[in-house]
Amino acid sequence: MDVTIGGRYSAAAETDRTAQATPTQRKVSTWEEIQPASPTLSPCARSTTRRPNPDLGEPLGRPVNPQHVASHQKRQSARPRKAPELETTMQQDIVDHPECVAWALALLTAADACVGRCEIDRLEELDAFRSIGVSRARFLEIAHTCRDEIGENLIGLSWLRADDLERIDRILDAVRDAQLRLLVCRLATASITADGCISDAEHRVFNHMLGHWHVHRSMVSEAIQSDSLN
Repeated sequence: MDVTIGGRYSAAAETDRTAQATPTQRKVSTWEEIQPASPTLSPCARSTTRRPNPDLGEPLGRPVNPQHVASHQKRQSARPRKAPELETTMQQDIVDHPECVAWALALLTAADACVGRCEIDRLEELDAFRSIGVSRARFLEIAHTCRDEIGENLIGLSWLRADDLERIDRILDAVRDAQLRLLVCRLATASITADGCISDAEHRVFNHMLGHWHVHRSMVSEAIQSDSLN
């Protein structure tokens, strides 16, 4: 209740009213009046509290154990470097890795939506798997993935669609070394001709590879002629 004396403000009445107010109604002028006493707390202090990570086995509501987190991070850093899968290769996280080269070669091997035995055998005759640094079994895994995710999309088409081109280009961009690119073109030529014919899809993807990498056919022909494993 406001109290005035002769229309004037009463300081004594205001003091009594403030003393009776609840803590949430009272005005405060300093940070210490709001926060509990703490030698490290300040208006600029950032909270170090974070939500528990279920991947670490921390159920919601349980305090995070710093030693548990440190142990998990140590195990993660000690793990061997994982070879790039298709999405990793497309994201350009790794370049000129042996499996990046394998993805580029598998792109041609599986362009017709088929990974033929004759194609794989021809690559093995040329010692291709040792040359690019992957095993035959691993190359087959990569080729089957290319077949399922790219090759099957090219069936019945006379052109390369924009989304397929994007995926193909990202795989090709993961191989930047000029000699590795020429090696892939040389081996791809042997792969797509191993069955005695070249499909339209193989032809389109191979031509796109040459253009994207700025590799001339004469360069591939010279590489084939100078290769002792013809």
